[in-house]
Amino acid sequence: MGNEQEVLERPTARAVEDTFSSVGSGIDEHAYEQIFSMATESLASGKATLISRVPWGKEGEVTLCIQMRHGIEAYSFEQSITPIIASDDSKKPRTKASLILTCPVIE
Repeated sequence: MGNEQEVLERPTARAVEDTFSSVGSGIDEHAYEQIFSMATESLASGKATLISRVPWGKEGEVTLCIQMRHGIEAYSFEQSITPIIASDDSKKPRTKASLILTCPVIE
């Protein structure tokens, strides 16, 4: 019985963090545009509650965080962008997605 309560109280990842990095040739613009478009569609439909965009580099590097209403929506979003990320033909992957508990607060 104790394990059931522990599982119910465990936090669930409800956000997807997408990091677009560069290895001297800029970010994968195609992936960025597709993922940002999907994020804005999720926001418009009410599945997402927040999109944060934090630029951090000289070659267009940026981190997007998409806060979803429910964990299953975060997981589904992360799974739907995996093929976009995998299509990057550069030698070193420039885009990474991670499930996280919540988007950081930006002040």
